Amino acid sequence: MSSYNTYGYRQGGRGGTGYRGRNYDNGNYQPRYNASTLTDKEEETINRNFGDLFKKDYHFPLLTEKDKAPVNVKITEKLFTTERWKIPELMALKESINTTRNRLNEKDIKVWHEHTRKTNMTGQVAFTLRKRFNIEMCTNAWIKMTELLVRYRLIPINLPEKYFRSIHLCEAPGAFICATNHKLRQQHGSWGIGRVAPEFKWEWTGLSLNPYYEGNDAAAMVDDDRFIVETYKSWFFGVDNSGNILDQENIRCLWCEKKASLVTADGSVDASGDPNEQESIVSELHYAEAVTAMGILEKGGSLVLKMFNVFECETVCLLYILAVHFKELSISKPATSKAGNAETYVVARGFNGISSELLKHLLSFVSPVFPPNVAMLPLESIKEDKYFLSAMIECATKFTNWQKQAIERNLELEDLWNSNVATAVSNQVRDVTEAYISQYHIKEIHRNDRIVTWLELDGSAKNLGNSASLARGGLQQRTGGTLKNRREKKRKREEFVVGDKDTSEPETKKVNLGQGSSVVYGRQDIPETVSRLPLRSNTTIEVSSSSDSMSIGMRLMKKAGYKEGQGLGASEQGRVNPIEVFQREGNAGLGHHRAAIDDSDDDDNSMPTVPDEPFFDENKLPPSISYSQLPINKNCVLVGHKIKHVISSLFVRPDKFQKLYQTREVIHSLLVKTDSFKSYSRQLFLSDSLDSIPFDTRFQYPETALQLSSLDKKFNILPCDTLRQQLPFLVVSNKDQGFVEYISWQQRDLLKGQAFVPSSSLSSNSIISYHLFTEFFTVDQPVREKVSLIVADISASPDVALKSRYVEYEMKLQLTQLCRHALKCLTENGHFVCKVSDVFTRFTAGVIYLLYKSFKNIQIWKSFTLNPALPDRFLVCQGYLPIRSTGFIEHLDYVTAQLTVNRSDVLEIVPINCLLEREFQIYLADSALYLVQQETQALKKLLWCHRNEKLSSMSIKKHLIEAANLLNNTRRKVIVIEPDEGLKLPKGWTKNFSESKKLWYFFNTETGQSIWEQDWKGGTS
Repeated sequence: MSSYNTYGYRQGGRGGTGYRGRNYDNGNYQPRYNASTLTDKEEETINRNFGDLFKKDYHFPLLTEKDKAPVNVKITEKLFTTERWKIPELMALKESINTTRNRLNEKDIKVWHEHTRKTNMTGQVAFTLRKRFNIEMCTNAWIKMTELLVRYRLIPINLPEKYFRSIHLCEAPGAFICATNHKLRQQHGSWGIGRVAPEFKWEWTGLSLNPYYEGNDAAAMVDDDRFIVETYKSWFFGVDNSGNILDQENIRCLWCEKKASLVTADGSVDASGDPNEQESIVSELHYAEAVTAMGILEKGGSLVLKMFNVFECETVCLLYILAVHFKELSISKPATSKAGNAETYVVARGFNGISSELLKHLLSFVSPVFPPNVAMLPLESIKEDKYFLSAMIECATKFTNWQKQAIERNLELEDLWNSNVATAVSNQVRDVTEAYISQYHIKEIHRNDRIVTWLELDGSAKNLGNSASLARGGLQQRTGGTLKNRREKKRKREEFVVGDKDTSEPETKKVNLGQGSSVVYGRQDIPETVSRLPLRSNTTIEVSSSSDSMSIGMRLMKKAGYKEGQGLGASEQGRVNPIEVFQREGNAGLGHHRAAIDDSDDDDNSMPTVPDEPFFDENKLPPSISYSQLPINKNCVLVGHKIKHVISSLFVRPDKFQKLYQTREVIHSLLVKTDSFKSYSRQLFLSDSLDSIPFDTRFQYPETALQLSSLDKKFNILPCDTLRQQLPFLVVSNKDQGFVEYISWQQRDLLKGQAFVPSSSLSSNSIISYHLFTEFFTVDQPVREKVSLIVADISASPDVALKSRYVEYEMKLQLTQLCRHALKCLTENGHFVCKVSDVFTRFTAGVIYLLYKSFKNIQIWKSFTLNPALPDRFLVCQGYLPIRSTGFIEHLDYVTAQLTVNRSDVLEIVPINCLLEREFQIYLADSALYLVQQETQALKKLLWCHRNEKLSSMSIKKHLIEAANLLNNTRRKVIVIEPDEGLKLPKGWTKNFSESKKLWYFFNTETGQSIWEQDWKGGTS
């Protein structure tokens, strides 16, 4: 019969799982493979660090109550008042581990991770648990949290009042929550097959950077939302909806919640560009997490806080503060935490409580950046405790040695790798997995005991559930390349997010991105190896074959004996140059149903092309309408602080945003500010030469008139029937009267409506009532009668569209009011057409969603009559169904009120699940991606022409005749009848036909009065 020793390794026996047992006695590992197949060096390297795998812990000596009493006062008085200090012993350890880490600098991080994935002793734990026990969100985070929960008994055996509350900071995607649930169910009962309610109640709250908040930098957050979207109401994103824990207001708001027995904090900041300074980079975040936890924990509660190395004074001070406020303090590196990284977890148990004065003082220093060159506490204050500092050095030494050994093991295994080593490592990984299962008592729980019972969420990369990332092409991929490559990419990203390319700042500069993370750049000079033109993207990267960034192809050739300048093979007859690898990050992936535009860098010698030009007539199928919907009410309306820049979206990948904005801003500076944009566009795009297209009539405002004509040609918006009734319509335009002109021409003046336009000099007549554009949004009831057609234009000017990173903010109120009037004033089967700009935010998508549910057909369309270098597009809604929009008008009234009176920003107006309805989200994502790439290419074309002064050779005249065929030339038909057929006219009146207007009118031969047929009232005025 099999048994397990203290560390969970099987001793003898062959039962249960079918794996052979291992002998593990006092750290002496005895392999089950044939040791004779391995050299001594191979065997030693494979087993290095194995004996400590499940016991990487350090327990700090306990502070007595007497020691703690005066410390609180000192912390309050001394917090951030003295210069930063260093402990020589810790700095020596830092230098030692950095020397070891620097050996990885020249390695492509993706290739290196592929290697360490194979050598990781616990690398198969998550996969095995997922497969064997069907665990919810079984990721690396799940297995780490489970280790800590069991090892430190973080869930009490006896729950007071049968109630347990946990709060999970920096939690996305949610694996710590699911691990807590799994352990709770195993320990305290479950719903089970009989669905008998457990005898306890668990409440949890998750907090993370909001993956749906458009102001959050995608590089600073986890975009895996598969669990979040299913449990959205249990997540707290703060008063500003960002989820930024470095915002004091968000922390105060969280403190208003119920106290918790357990707080976990798994926050980190991307330090791949500067791994040696990871500890400093994350110090502000860890401080904020610890302060947040102490403000929400109940007495006796526990804290789990991710940390890294423990060398810097910020870490030493923070650990000292925690030691003062908890009965027990430990640092642990779970066996399932990758051995070669610096990740550790602080486990603090038995919270003593904290004074409100000290808590308030600690909170006042929560920010993305600490005060410069200032230590959290004086070194003298910490030295007063005779044990703590020596314990810190001892702790740092242990974890540094473990990390060094792990890195060296991986480096040596890379050189030693062969089939025997691979087999031995594979067997080791398999046995460690079994040891984990045994030691931590992993069992399957009933499906009813999961948090998400209606959907299978196993945490694997293949199962993303209803994640918003699916429509964008999947989750973000890890940045590859050497350290030098990663630093360059990170620098460019930071410059883009901050919007400031001045690198003349001091060497170590922390920048607040305003997205919940601090980033560090400029620590080390990076040689200029690539062009820094703002327009040049890095979507297509040729991996250099230099020693600084050796390509995969070159590495393979070197292994085959390649020498520079010589061919492969004994006779040098083989390849001289490697087959290089191109990284295509711009390819559309899962969820994209439209071929991706190749928006990679263009050759400076050739003009960039815009796909589908000059007519942009690609077939864009509308989304199929779903008739089911979630309840929509004022509780769905989410208000937060105004977003500074829209740099992430449910519908667009962040790299596309970066290219678009950078190109827009260059064009704005070079062409818009100098009033050259229009002249360049006129030579390159049909949209700015519409007055040259041959048409049956000459419009005063051909640009907007023909925009509507092209839509009419495609969608048959205006009636062409022979009925003699007037078309009731409404036009709202911030540009000119072009829409009115086209409607009047096409309908032969057989219409009746209102037009809200910029000009105040227009005179109303019997068929059209003119008003100022602004009156539509300020008058209580601008439209009192039902209409069959509403055409509007609230798009941004080129000046605004090309310099703002939040174009939609300016049109929110107008779009809401227009949508509300469309739903209220349209007749059944009526049409609503609106020209807008960007469609990136949850707000705009929410308005479109309400229209999507209210019309038979809805489509986003951009024809050749709109400038491809601008974000303008038409929203075409056809076939209004009033019965399906019940409650929407009142809802939009509430949204309008919030936009009018609230100083903050309305961010969301329908439940997030509505926006993630698969058909709807995919359509918006496909449309947004296509138009973003189209606009980027068009802007690059403008820029190329400007830089190369090639404008004189460009001409679009050859396309004018063909363009005319894409416009509607068909006018409404007129019924020709005999003048007096069926009519008995009063004395003196005759009926006549106007050749110029193509309309019938009545004329009084005695008085000279004339009346159009549609205004005829039997001869009486």
